[in-house]
Amino acid sequence: MYKREGTSRRLAPCLGVEYLHQNPVRAGIVKNAEDYIYSSARNYAELDTLLEIELLDLPVITVK
Repeated sequence: MYKREGTSRRLAPCLGVEYLHQNPVRAGIVKNAEDYIYSSARNYAELDTLLEIELLDLPVITVK
């Protein structure tokens, strides 16, 4: 799992999920994470999706 030095246990899963959501954005495939049809970011944005997931109760963060 993705982990940053000094990150709290509660925040670490959130950073990991956000890191995965941002991969298609960093790769230049889409402008926004929720635009990638195969991303669970669509579930968190409450958009139509191809994936069925259990949403985690995570704090909202913005990673740039």
